[in-house]
Amino acid sequence: MHLPMKLQNQLQMVITDYPNTHKFDSNGNETEIDYIRMFKIIKDAGFTGYVGIEYEGGLYNMFDPASGYLSSAEGIKATHALLGKVKKELIY
Repeated sequence: MHLPMKLQNQLQMVITDYPNTHKFDSNGNETEIDYIRMFKIIKDAGFTGYVGIEYEGGLYNMFDPASGYLSSAEGIKATHALLGKVKKELIY
């Protein structure tokens, strides 16, 4: 995928990325964002920094446990597993 040079230059200067996750399917993939595609773009742009975990679905779960969102602890674990899958797929 071709990125505009300005965006590519900006991504090379980023030192931390915080993927925000919300909901997961039965395969452990985030339902709104294709993280393998997203991290391929970031990797191709030269990103070599740190990746944190930010799960935002826990708040929805707190107010409506039947909503299909995971608890905060479960969401963090699911995000960690997803990032491990992304790493293996892209061989970081």
